[in-house]
Amino acid sequence: MAEHDRPSGGARAQALLALGAALVGALVYACSFGVHSDALILGNDVVHYALALAEPQGDAPTPANHLAYHWLCRGSYAALCALGGEPGAWLALRAQQLVSAAAGALALYVVARFALRRAGARVGLPLALALGASSGTWIYAAVGDSVVPALAAMAGAWCAALEHARAPSGRPWALLAWLVAALVLRQDALLAVPALLVLLSWRSGAWLLACAGAATLAVYALGWWLAPAGQPFARWLLGVGASGSWNGRLEGGQALVRVLR
Repeated sequence: MAEHDRPSGGARAQALLALGAALVGALVYACSFGVHSDALILGNDVVHYALALAEPQGDAPTPANHLAYHWLCRGSYAALCALGGEPGAWLALRAQQLVSAAAGALALYVVARFALRRAGARVGLPLALALGASSGTWIYAAVGDSVVPALAAMAGAWCAALEHARAPSGRPWALLAWLVAALVLRQDALLAVPALLVLLSWRSGAWLLACAGAATLAVYALGWWLAPAGQPFARWLLGVGASGSWNGRLEGGQALVRVLR
């Protein structure tokens, strides 16, 4: 009986350790920069997205190249407004920061859990913390960039793929869920799919491509259907620069931009 209890207790301890690291990461990411910090210019289009997020819902564009990220930000912004926050670009910036901070913490948890399970605390925890403390993760998670949510989902996909390759058992459902999440959070997550397929048998790979492709296309079709009339949804997928949406948005937020210069 004791032999069965030890692995279970060890797994619980690893989960708690990974959760503790993730909670510390979330706190650090969320508190690193205020919305008035110059550091926010380090994020790609963070200010532009906040200006759009603060607009009336029907007028706000939803760039299709990272569709689900903007849905998450809308949910975060709505929650902050419901809690008494003053609607506007400053609150929208904070909403984006909270989304990316939570995503950074999720990435840290996923990697820490996998590394602890495979390498133990002495090796796994430092590896996970190194990822969480790296400038790429820390800065982008702290400023509200759209990269980090997809990074968290792709980290989950890689860990699930490695687990499945090590001990194949049925369909890789966890890998499918993580991959679809990554693909709808950022379009360029598609570039990682060929590398993931190397770890799978041809049957599992074909199943993954078919299911992930169908689910991803369904989500993008939903996004196109929900997009405001006249929004260049397809052009965001085929060429971001073609729409020029953010030039006009930027002119309406000079006070915000001046503070962030």
